[in-house]
Parts: sequence; C-alpha cells; structure tokens
Amino acid sequence: MNYRLGIPGMSWLLTVLALAACSTPSEPDQPGPLPVHDGSLRTAAIDYEVGDLSAPEVMAKYARVDLLIVQPWRFWDREIYAGDLDLIRAANPGVRIVAYLRPFNVRAVWRETAGRYTGALWDVCSPHLVRTVNGDTASVWPGSYVYNLLDPAVRADVLDVFAAYQGTGGNTFDGVFWDNFCTKLWGADDPNLNDGEIDLDGNGVGHFSDPDEIAAMHRAQEAWVRELRARFGEGFIQIANGDRALVDSTFAATVDGMFYEGFPTVGFPGDNTCYAALDPDRFNNLFAASRWPRTRNGGPWAIPTFIRNVGGFVDQTGTYRPTNTGDFLRALCLLTGATSLHTDLSGHPRAGIPAVELDLGLPLGPTEITGNLYRRTFAGGTVEVILDTGVWPTPFSFTIRGTDGRNIQKIDAPYAYP
Repeated sequence: MNYRLGIPGMSWLLTVLALAACSTPSEPDQPGPLPVHDGSLRTAAIDYEVGDLSAPEVMAKYARVDLLIVQPWRFWDREIYAGDLDLIRAANPGVRIVAYLRPFNVRAVWRETAGRYTGALWDVCSPHLVRTVNGDTASVWPGSYVYNLLDPAVRADVLDVFAAYQGTGGNTFDGVFWDNFCTKLWGADDPNLNDGEIDLDGNGVGHFSDPDEIAAMHRAQEAWVRELRARFGEGFIQIANGDRALVDSTFAATVDGMFYEGFPTVGFPGDNTCYAALDPDRFNNLFAASRWPRTRNGGPWAIPTFIRNVGGFVDQTGTYRPTNTGDFLRALCLLTGATSLHTDLSGHPRAGIPAVELDLGLPLGPTEITGNLYRRTFAGGTVEVILDTGVWPTPFSFTIRGTDGRNIQKIDAPYAYP
C-alpha cells in the first residue's frame, strides 16, 4: 500500500491501525432480520448537514423516520459529535441509520483540511487516482477525484477505513448509502471537469467507448456489495444510489434498496415526466421496481426524490404556496409501496417535516388504474392521483381522504387543502 509520508498522513494511518485493532470484528453478530415491509407508508430522510440534536425542532426531523441517510464524517471526524447517533436512536428506537459512502471518488479537500476518517480515506485512495485519456486527473464532481474501484486492494483499503471508524465515539451505522452505482460512469465525459474522457482501466480508450471497462465497472460494483456484506454481515443495510439498480433487477436484488435521485429523470430517460414511472407496461415502473430489492432488512427501500426542484403557485386564497416535491412523491409512494422521503425547501439534501402527517395504515388492495386516474384504498383512507402534465413542480393532482370522506391533503393547483 502506498501512503503519503507527510506527518498528517502518517498520523491518520496510525489512527486507523489503532482503531482497527479494537474495532468491531469483521463479521460482527447481527440482529435478526427486520420485519418485511407490510405495505404501510414508510418514511426516510437524507440530511448532509445534521443540525443541533439538542434542539427539539431539529430532532423532530429524525424522530419520525424509519431510515436516515447521513454523512459519516459528521459523526466520526470530530469528538464533539460523540454519541450523536445514540441520541437519535433514543428518540426513535426503530430507526435505521446508514452512512454515505463514495464507491469511486474522493474529495480533494480531505487532503489537507480533513478530519480523522476523511483524512484516512484520502490516504488510501489518493495513490490510486484515475487519469483521462489525455493524462488529466479524472473528476466527476468539482473538487473531487476518481479512484480506481476496479482494483480489489483499493476497495479493501476503503472498507478497512470504514471498519476502523465504525463505532467511533459511540457512533455506529446500520448500513451504507452507495453514491453511486451507475450503468456508465457518471460525468466521465464532462469537458468542464476533465481534459479528455475518463479511462478507468488505463488502456487509452475512453470510458464510453470501452465496453470491457464498463463491464469491469459493473463487476466492481457487484464486488463492493459482496465485500461489504462479508465484512458486516447479512443484516447490514445497503442502499444503492445511481441508475443501475433502477434498470437492472438482478443487481437491485443484491441490495436492500435504491435511491431515485432526481426522480423521474434518473431511471426513466425521455421526456422527464412521471408517465414512464407509473406505466404498468414499462419493465421498471415504480410498482414493479420498488419490489426488486431484498426484504431481509426491512426492505425493499425504494426511495424516489426530487430534492432540487423547488417551485410554487398562488392558491385559491391568493396565498403563494411553495411546492414540496415530497408531498407529491408521498402520494406516489402510497400507490406503489415505495418509501417516502420529505426534504425541506432549501433545494439541498436536508431533512424536512411534511405540513400534513399521514397514517393510513395497511392497503386493502393494489392500486386501481383507470386512464390517468390512480386510486388505492387503505384501512385509514384513500389516495387518488390524476396524472396530467407529469412535470414538476406540480406533475399531477392528488387527493388523500380519510375514511370519513374528508380531505386530509389535496393539491390540484391552484386549489390546495388544507
């Protein structure tokens, strides 16, 4: 292994080795399987900037969800955050907390200003950075570099770091959120980031023109899943971001869930509407694909989201209503059995709380489809979606009613209740 010889790099390396000596065993005892998803609405949250957990309004965002996705360096890099995950679990004993993990890129800022965990990641990844066909250091995001995920030794090093820090400061994760597993390397031909196309295997052929390289990347993704499971056991949750699990049912069946970032633009190429996702004749429609992943760990966790689309309209009272895409996607999740994720209105990956909470109980049957009307009945009410434009910020109208016939939530722009 080639590590940086500078003092900061050496200190990080020594820290990793020391932690590894007393860390959780590579195959720890695992709790029994979580209950299989029963069809009632489940909720998830993603938050890359977890706030002050002593504030009730902050904790409330995490105390209501079944699955929480966070960045591990927020909890492992600084001692002041020791025990924070336990605070969340104390408020929400049933929550499962998963850690964001990059399967092919590392941030440049971790080279000099990182904390313990992120600095250790830089040390193991930086000697294995990938080049473009023109020799440029490859990047898929500003300020980040691609490392060679095709090399089993590099993957092992990354998992060594994760395993060494698991449990640091009492902050232990229940799984990982892979960002991301794609059919083709995302951003590989972006001229704003790279001089020439990325070349993962170093054979001089650009990624998109090299089917052997693409196939090797797919095998590396599958290896990541197996290798992580070998370290942490069958009970360790794996959620796959990226388009591969959304279009490849065989791959999706190896993980516990998938994340539809930018729904429906990822996984459903074309006119960027919700039509394909709700078309029962399409192979990867949300009704079908949301059942592809494993069920052992409470799955399948199929999570559609469109975080960055913040819009609004003026309602019947003349009041401007910001449209939270989580409200619309929650209606789709009730129809399809997917997992609902609600964000705030910042346009960033931050957890939010819906203005109207729902508890409809178990479904009494499948979704009934009549033309562009989608309807499903639950023990505690009904959900109706009328799919019209399919385009954000108001892709369709929806009505959620209680068993007494009263509207719990209804948006049919410009009309909205409550």
